[in-house]
Amino acid sequence: MKLIAGGVIAVGAPALAVGGLTGSAFAEGSFTSSLNQVQPTFSSRQWIDNGSDNATTTVTLSSCEVNAAGKTPGSTKLSSVKVTLYRNGRADGSATHACGTYSFGNPGSGTYQFVITAINGNTSGSNRNTFLNASKVAVNY
Repeated sequence: MKLIAGGVIAVGAPALAVGGLTGSAFAEGSFTSSLNQVQPTFSSRQWIDNGSDNATTTVTLSSCEVNAAGKTPGSTKLSSVKVTLYRNGRADGSATHACGTYSFGNPGSGTYQFVITAINGNTSGSNRNTFLNASKVAVNY
């Protein structure tokens, strides 16, 4: 039996994986997605890191655009996006950049997700009229 998926060819069992692997070198796992009109307090999907490697956990936001309510994406200048990493339901670190790669070291095993906690300094308070788009989100852990 042959199974071809994502550049990995498996023939019978046991299988040999050849090429087509993506993500950080020796990373335990990764996934990609995008963001469309998210506001502060947006939570990503969860993932489980078993702590079976020493890979750094990173969240990369690419091609970011910001807009105010009712305006075209990109119509507002992007100054910063704050991303907070949660492990087992508790904040485990945060970083603020004008998008790009947010690095959280190797925080150990647990159930993780990231939260967009501020866009251009606006948080979940009364000034929630700022929206973020990122054409690609890459999480490596």
